[in-house]
Amino acid sequence: MSHAIHTRRPGAPLFGRAATFVSALAAALAVAAASAIPAIAEAAVLPVHGVLRSDAGGPVADGTYIFFVSLYDVVDAKEPVWTAPLKNVPVQSGFFAVELGGADTPALPDGLFTGGGPLWLGVQVGGEPELPRRSLVVAPFAIHAQVAASAAFPWAAAKTAGGAATGLECVGCVDGLQIANASIDNKKIAFTYAASDGKGGKAKVAEFAELAAEASHATLADEAAFAQNANSAAKSTTADEALGLQCTGCVSLVALADSTKAAFVSSSGGKVSGDLEVGGKMTVASELALGKSPISGGRFQALDTTAAPCDASVMGQVTIDTGNKRLYFCDGSVWQRLTVCTEVCPPASTVECGKPLANACGDAGSCAGSGSMCPDGQSCTAKGCATPGSQQWPAKNCDALHATAPGAKDGSYWIDPDGDGGLDAFQVTCDMSTAGGGWTGIEETTDFAYQVWSETDSTKPYIYKLTKAQIDAVKLVSKEARQDWACKTNGVIQNNTQVNWIVFWNGETGAFNQCQDPANNSVKTASGTWTALAQLPMKEWHPEDCGDGGESCQHNVGDCWMR
Repeated sequence: MSHAIHTRRPGAPLFGRAATFVSALAAALAVAAASAIPAIAEAAVLPVHGVLRSDAGGPVADGTYIFFVSLYDVVDAKEPVWTAPLKNVPVQSGFFAVELGGADTPALPDGLFTGGGPLWLGVQVGGEPELPRRSLVVAPFAIHAQVAASAAFPWAAAKTAGGAATGLECVGCVDGLQIANASIDNKKIAFTYAASDGKGGKAKVAEFAELAAEASHATLADEAAFAQNANSAAKSTTADEALGLQCTGCVSLVALADSTKAAFVSSSGGKVSGDLEVGGKMTVASELALGKSPISGGRFQALDTTAAPCDASVMGQVTIDTGNKRLYFCDGSVWQRLTVCTEVCPPASTVECGKPLANACGDAGSCAGSGSMCPDGQSCTAKGCATPGSQQWPAKNCDALHATAPGAKDGSYWIDPDGDGGLDAFQVTCDMSTAGGGWTGIEETTDFAYQVWSETDSTKPYIYKLTKAQIDAVKLVSKEARQDWACKTNGVIQNNTQVNWIVFWNGETGAFNQCQDPANNSVKTASGTWTALAQLPMKEWHPEDCGDGGESCQHNVGDCWMR
């Protein structure tokens, strides 16, 4: 009777792994349709399907499970009338389907359903206790009905031949009567127009304030020549009389000291140094020009730079473009647009990962550091933007990855437990959901069959996908561990304490007497979880006293998980 206990999916639970213990079974029993009922002389097959749920109420993890299925003639019977182990039953989204009496199980006994008495179905998943037994309904007993094919009313849930099925209801949906009319109101959406008085309007711009162009209180030099005693001058009849008139209330050039004259600019030219302050109004007789860039009323000349020439004759000219109202200068051949920049260093989060920081003026070396901006879900590393747990950004272990990226799902990730040590990063399976998540998986690949092995000591090593160096590195950054095991024997005596003994990773040994029988004549099964970090993962199994006829034994382990 071959029975494999080891599950093959990395990360899937072996029997009742933590947080995915089977706690409920919804089983629906049915026989095949009338056209598929075997003849009386053929072996009967009983299909069974159901749902496995976890303690939390959701479906158990996808994978393969070991089932022990039994039929009882009394609901609390100690011994079944028929029983069989089912190897590697696939479970997806909690659903499973098996066939009792099929190719993978012993045949159902003749007459099992012919007596008319009740039967109860019992299901045990792995090493868990047997789930509450369920009574078989009428359908399985139809195996014995020889006239089932001619049963009247073969149509389902219909009252007349050809009638439609009745009593079906819409479950988990919403029909038209449940949708309220006018559930969405039409609402007006108001719009505003940025910096404009109306739709499509131009944004208002602040215009340059004109400088006051009028100058007052400036008098011509010849007007200043009027003498205070003009009346006397008008009465003079001779040149001698006019010549004797004196300047009254004014200062002559002769009276000015040299230091006083130096502070004034003559009408014929001069040099102004220091700060020049003009009070009142000033009238400029001609345009003020900086080279060939005339400034009128405090504004640069406005030109259409798309049409105005830019050559050596106007090189250095500054102008306001009449089209886009931007400032340009002529470099001797092309109008160059002037832009405003800031010398403030930008935040690293606004600059692409790895690029040096620089101010908006483009000054080399103006800012220290480099950018850190990456797409959503990635982070900036020395190798560029990367996702946590990738080859570019490996985590120390799955627990460290869980802390860095709490939303990470179960799956394959890269880790580097020794950091800058001699080991390169490698891939592992991370369990991010069981018992708080963060478990690093060490996948085990053997599957020792339930069979006759050896009468003397025989070494059966457990094989892991990681190397010993990689496993040791994971252990160094872990604080806890777990590994499931399961054993089964037939006719193995209790007084031989070395049957099914184990060598652990650190060299210690241990015996599993739960799978030995004092009477040396019956089948024993057991399973459990080992949690000693120093001893895990389990290294090898040593079957002994399992080589005589009628004797069989088996010991398998699941993947080892460390955190």
